[in-house]
Amino acid sequence: MNKKVWLKVILILVTALLVVLLFSVFGIRKRVDIAQTSGDYLYQIYEDRKVGQTFVANKDNLNIIVLDLRNAMLKNEQPIVFHLREMGTDRDLREIQISGLNVGDPGSVRFQFEPISDSAGKSYYFYLESPSSTVFDAVEIFHSPKDVYSEGEMILNDKSAVGELRFVSYYYPGSKKNVIRETIKDFTSRLFTDKGFIISYLFLLFLTFSLSLVI
Repeated sequence: MNKKVWLKVILILVTALLVVLLFSVFGIRKRVDIAQTSGDYLYQIYEDRKVGQTFVANKDNLNIIVLDLRNAMLKNEQPIVFHLREMGTDRDLREIQISGLNVGDPGSVRFQFEPISDSAGKSYYFYLESPSSTVFDAVEIFHSPKDVYSEGEMILNDKSAVGELRFVSYYYPGSKKNVIRETIKDFTSRLFTDKGFIISYLFLLFLTFSLSLVI
């Protein structure tokens, strides 16, 4: 392979890496920490029924919890309250109230709050309640009947239950320097541990090489 071909390959790869880094720095305002997306079972939230989930944050600046809810036929218009607490306390760190009108049939609802700066490694508990809703217009939440998330558990009416809620937590990455560092770290980690990612990356290299021969 002559030098011109190698230069083309290197130039394309460097350009692709720069595009990824620039998108990460300027296009991403939040990053996924935990994603528990299994389960299609539904649990109704009304009157004194509360449903929640415990979890361990992996990153600092926890600031978003996304839950999959269902407002059947869009009947519910009652207040729904989200509570977030650190495990072992009875004080809300964050509380957000929405209306049933904010919930689709079904729909993902984002509860965004001021980042918790020292959240990494700490255990948290969030739950939803809607005291003024009834069994006839109750909003439902998606969950899995299996224990698929090892670092937490579903909580029904303040008691542990088998299964997990469907939820995704996000954190605010902070400075652009942190975003670049985490992007490079994630890339190298996946390169050495994720077989699917390695295959995709090698295919990209092969495709780049083939195109360089044609050009």
